[in-house]
Amino acid sequence: MTLSDLLQVPDAVTIGLHPDLESKASELLDRCVQAALERFLCVRREEGERLSRQFLKTAGELAEYVLEARSLQKKQVAEMRRRILERTEELRSELDPERIEQEIALLAEKADVEEEIVRLNAHLEALGQLLSGPEGGAGKRMDHLFQEMQRETSTLLAKSRLLELTKIGMEIRLRVEQMREQVQNVA
Repeated sequence: MTLSDLLQVPDAVTIGLHPDLESKASELLDRCVQAALERFLCVRREEGERLSRQFLKTAGELAEYVLEARSLQKKQVAEMRRRILERTEELRSELDPERIEQEIALLAEKADVEEEIVRLNAHLEALGQLLSGPEGGAGKRMDHLFQEMQRETSTLLAKSRLLELTKIGMEIRLRVEQMREQVQNVA
């Protein structure tokens, strides 16, 4: 009979600790698992607090960029008007001034980013509420908010006809993408 034959016989070989040692080993294992779990929860809470502070800091930066974008709205319209008038100056005698003003108004309406700015502000407010609210389950909602913020930023960039506004839009996009990556670490 070989050792492998003997191991195939049910209950022929049992491996275990002496009952006294088994009880102590069980207690030690329970304490180790409990300590590891407590440490895990502590590290998780610390990381959550760090991420929350980072999100709040970045949200503050975004709010400043959105405010700056709003201040550039009138400048963008004025610049568009200037460019159109400059381009049509040679043809001005042949063109109806009223028609030129109508075209300027239409182009200004297409370049109006006020709606995107209002929505970005609303999303930032919702983010602040999520960060100050009860713990747990915020990750998916934050991810959705960041996705919506990316959409609004893309629209703002598509409407931008002013270099400064485009730069601000790119900064907003960068910050939102960074937060969206970080939110993947939030449960």
